[in-house]
Amino acid sequence: MLEYMDNQLIRLRVMMACFLQDLRDEERGESNFVAVLLIILIAVAVAFAFRTQILDLVRDVFAEIDIGGLSEH
Repeated sequence: MLEYMDNQLIRLRVMMACFLQDLRDEERGESNFVAVLLIILIAVAVAFAFRTQILDLVRDVFAEIDIGGLSEH
């Protein structure tokens, strides 16, 4: 029984070592994270730069929806 547990422990240690090696060597995930973060920052910057135009557009759309809904009744 102890030999079986020792073998499982060794197997687990090897698997963890391989996982950590893959995690350390893999760069694709890091670059994807940076790309997504940059896209989010650009979207927020554009939204901030055009916030008045975006708010006016949203108000116009909701006003049109509200007027359209009232004229049908």
